[in-house]
Amino acid sequence: MRNPTISVVMPVYNGEKYLNEAIDSILHQTYTDFEFIILNDGSTDKTEEIILSYDDPRIVYVKNEENLQIVKTLNKGIALAKGKYIARMDADDISLPERFEKQIAFMEENPDIDVCGTWVETIGPPYEYWRYPVDNEQIKAALVFNSALAHPTVMFRNTVFEHTLYEETYNKAEDYALWVKLSKEHRLHNLPLFLFQYRLHPGQTESVRQFEVASMVRQKMLSNLNCSLKTEQIGFLRDIMLDKVVEIDKMDSIFTTILNANDKTGFIDDKALKTVIINMFWRNIRLSCKVKVFYKYRFILKKYGLLKYFKSLIKCIIGSRYGK
Repeated sequence: MRNPTISVVMPVYNGEKYLNEAIDSILHQTYTDFEFIILNDGSTDKTEEIILSYDDPRIVYVKNEENLQIVKTLNKGIALAKGKYIARMDADDISLPERFEKQIAFMEENPDIDVCGTWVETIGPPYEYWRYPVDNEQIKAALVFNSALAHPTVMFRNTVFEHTLYEETYNKAEDYALWVKLSKEHRLHNLPLFLFQYRLHPGQTESVRQFEVASMVRQKMLSNLNCSLKTEQIGFLRDIMLDKVVEIDKMDSIFTTILNANDKTGFIDDKALKTVIINMFWRNIRLSCKVKVFYKYRFILKKYGLLKYFKSLIKCIIGSRYGK
């Protein structure tokens, strides 16, 4: 038999609560030429019973006798994949019916794109809409600071994995690490369409381990720009990512260093990187808005956009007047 166009790879560990919804969302896709590789990663609940209750020839059931965790399980699924494309899926989320149809159409029309994600609406509360950067340069710019594709929405060309896999070193941020690695030689894209529902769980927060690994990946991305931050700057960048208030001159020093490094390497489109940095700069300032700060650092602030400077100053004055 010929190989399917898509191989869907979905690891699951003790996922009985939402597993039916996840499986059904894949089986009911409008694009039907796929195999569905479901990897039971040593579950101890009713996960296996639920998977085996389906009688669909597209399902390929794989059982890990022990819990291998996400990275090894993903790589195992990729090794089994026979499709031209590999689509990711998580066992507690929902792919909307036209997800594969839209992604396949885009990938076929754009052979230079190797990875394609989508925008996300969350299953909350809270109920949110996550709009990710769309084109390759916007994504690369965003990757300097954070992951820029929603992992379970992504579709890859199978050829992407001929020379790379997920790395155990970056467990908990393995997707971010993969995007950073691929950004050097591959083109990434997000469809500006809400084709995926991502489930938020009560009390769901980023773990300390996850943040630390993401910080490692961030340094890896900066090395693509041949950018080396001083120890003090790395600490301040960490605070920025934690939404802690950082002095304006310290932020300016970090962002100027990054922009100067990229100016020499040309790794990221200059305009795209400046846009990301400007937005991050003003977001941090809004955390602790004081009128006197706008006067003290007025020359630095105006570097990051006169319009944003005056808009933020007005908001700050109004906020100060009403005790906000």
